[in-house]
Amino acid sequence: MKKILLVLAAAVAGAVIKKKMDAANNEQALWHEATDPVAKS
Repeated sequence: MKKILLVLAAAVAGAVIKKKMDAANNEQALWHEATDPVAKS
C-alpha cells in the first residue's frame, strides 16, 4: 500500500512540476513576442 501511495505522490508531483514549467514557458513566449523588435518593411 505504501508503494502505491509513493508512486501516486510522485505522479502528482510530476504533474504539478510540468504544469508550472509549461506556464513559465508560455509566459516567456508571450514576453518574447511582446518585446520582439519591429522589422522595417
